[in-house]
Order: sequence, then structure tokens, then C-alpha cells
Amino acid sequence: MFSGDKSENKEYEDIYGKYLKLSIIKHSNSTEVTIKKIKNYNLRSKCLILFLIIFVGFFGVLFELYSIKYFVFLVLIIILVTWKIFHVVKSEKLLYVPQLGCQITQKYKFGFSSAFIPAKSIQGLFINEVFSKHRVLFVLSILVKDENKDTIIPLFTGTKPRLKCLEIIYQHLLD
Repeated sequence: MFSGDKSENKEYEDIYGKYLKLSIIKHSNSTEVTIKKIKNYNLRSKCLILFLIIFVGFFGVLFELYSIKYFVFLVLIIILVTWKIFHVVKSEKLLYVPQLGCQITQKYKFGFSSAFIPAKSIQGLFINEVFSKHRVLFVLSILVKDENKDTIIPLFTGTKPRLKCLEIIYQHLLD
């Protein structure tokens, strides 16, 4: 690290009580925020469920126990379970450079997605209350103004940190 850099590493919980590692690195002209899920304990049980579904489907096809409808239904369930297992966000990163903009990156088990928001489009940063499945959640959001419309872009939607963690991130991004 350079001489003017500050770094902070702490553990927080997500909305489900699982542990997250928050890493904030402040450079002289940028702030880098990374949230990583520490461990996914459900992967083994999800893979076991997928294996059992495939085994039952193979057994049924081998002995011609199912009609075509049930076979198609079973294939759709296998595809859905596979997608749910491998489309889990492992970490999220926010790189904010005030003069340039904001880059948001989500890393999955296989692959990543990234988006860039130019600085001239960013109107504000705020913590928003959201109602989801009969719960009140807090989401760090960016207000973006395009040509004729305002858009709210939620951040850290894959890791879902609690309010305490979002407040720390908010304070570091405003400094």
C-alpha cells in the first residue's frame, strides 16, 4: 500500500445471521469496499439434493416409471436447483473514485458481473428502507440521473449486510 492509504477489516452479519468480511481501503483519491461471504454451509446439502433428484430421475427413466410430463418436470427442477446452487454471490466490490465514477462488481461461484456509473450521473448516496417478504431491510443505494429520469441502484444486494455494516460503508464513502 501507498503511504496515504487506510485499511479497515471487520466481520459483520448479513440479514440471515451469516458472517461477512468487510474490507475498506481508502486511497488518496478513491475508496474500495469489498464484502465477502465467509462460508456457505449449505452447499453440501444442496449438492446432495441435486444428486438425489438426478438419481431418482435416472432410475425412473431407466425402468420407464415416468411419463414424458414427469420427466420434463424433473428436468426443469434439476435446472432450477443447479442454477440456485451455482448462482450464489460470493463477494461484492464497490470502487468509488469521485472524479471518475463508481464500479460495482459481483463475483459468483463461476464468473462475475460488473457495472460502471459515471460520476456526472451520480446524484446521491443514501440508505434506503425496503420491504421484502414481510421484513424491513436496509439497502445502500445510489441515485443516478440519466437524461430524463432518476434511477435508484441498490448496492450489495447479493451479500445483504445489516444496517450497522451499511452505516460504516456510508461514512467511509462520504469522507
